[in-house]
Amino acid sequence: MDQPAPRNRSDVDNPEAWALVIDAFGAQHPRLRRHFYDRDTLGRARYGAPLAVWNGRDAVRDLREELLDSLAYGAQVLHRALDAHSADPGNASAVKLRATLALHLRSTLDMLEALEDWGEAVPKEPTP
Repeated sequence: MDQPAPRNRSDVDNPEAWALVIDAFGAQHPRLRRHFYDRDTLGRARYGAPLAVWNGRDAVRDLREELLDSLAYGAQVLHRALDAHSADPGNASAVKLRATLALHLRSTLDMLEALEDWGEAVPKEPTP
């Protein structure tokens, strides 16, 4: 069953999600900040509004689905990195990428397990 298109609520404290990400991580990860802004811009163009915390969607479901997709994309890139490393065993970039992707995949699986255990504790609507 598809989820509804996002609709931002104005009747509750409703911060923009990308602003939260940029405030929390932008200074520590300056090379990624432009990607944060790009994703925010894309979402605004696609949905006509910024991604807000309370937007009428099930955020746990959205996260679960994105994490599952991330596993497939990570496996795809990992396989390509392994091919690059096989072709050139001295390729330090491929080795580092492979190790980082393995960690990503493990942490993604851990997050998915946590969502299975605790996802129902996350409210779907704001409390009055």
